[in-house]
Amino acid sequence: MSGVIVAGTDGSAGAAAAVRWAADDASRRGLRVHLVHAVPAGVSGTEEGERVLAEAARVAARYAGASAVTTELAEGRPDEVLRERATGAAEVVVGSHGAGVAPGTLVGSVPLRVAGHVAGAVVVARCPQAPDSGGMGFDDPYGIAFGDLGGGQVGRIVVGAGDERAGEAGEGDRALEFAFEQARLHRRPLLVVHARPEHATTRRPPGRGPLTGTGAGGRSPEAQTVDVEEWHGEERLAGPRERYPDVTVTCEVTRCPPVPALVAASTRAALLVVGSRGLGPVGSLLLGSVSRSVLHHARCTVAVVR
Repeated sequence: MSGVIVAGTDGSAGAAAAVRWAADDASRRGLRVHLVHAVPAGVSGTEEGERVLAEAARVAARYAGASAVTTELAEGRPDEVLRERATGAAEVVVGSHGAGVAPGTLVGSVPLRVAGHVAGAVVVARCPQAPDSGGMGFDDPYGIAFGDLGGGQVGRIVVGAGDERAGEAGEGDRALEFAFEQARLHRRPLLVVHARPEHATTRRPPGRGPLTGTGAGGRSPEAQTVDVEEWHGEERLAGPRERYPDVTVTCEVTRCPPVPALVAASTRAALLVVGSRGLGPVGSLLLGSVSRSVLHHARCTVAVVR
């Protein structure tokens, strides 16, 4: 399915967000969009499935054009069907919450069973009506004013950067490439967030003075916005910056743990991009702890790149 963006749909608000993202991205990239509705084996749902697909195709056509939209009514579990259709696809898009999600659920089961399990990018589209993840559940030792970290542009693209070295090609570099491409397509600035939890403590030391950073009121963690050339991982950005010269890039280094740092940055973002195995030593997991937590708590659409 080369040259195709695959999107799952079930008629829910989350799926509608996924369809809009997939069709818009396909239009910007000159690709086709393939809409898939999966019906579990033995369940009667052909008529309803065709209705869901027809409505999704109508929406997608407004962005990508009718000739670029195809549909498929498949039999099987949604996550299994999407993983199969992901082979050779340019991208897979799912909604953060599907039909029948219980109130208060952070993110649905399908995104967790697809993101990190297939090669390439899986975009988890978050719709404004999705259950709120309010009560972050994070120990916040640095007094993060969520939404302040990084300040600046609303609607930017944010990417989490780990400690890979130049020449060590891996999913971190693929995540950077995807983020640069999205920034170019959407004509948005790119914020590279490098969280260094090895320098963080579980609580702010007693008696410590205000922390300096980019947040408001001195309440942000020790975050510094640095010139690209000053970031120790600058060499990793050399290739993408050369390929995407029109993208404005800002780097931010923070002592905050990765998850709250990225979630804070997501409050003013259009898209947050992470690698599937997170930013820590969790390479044995298909979906790392950082990526999983970001999917649950991010305030914007998330792309998990493997």
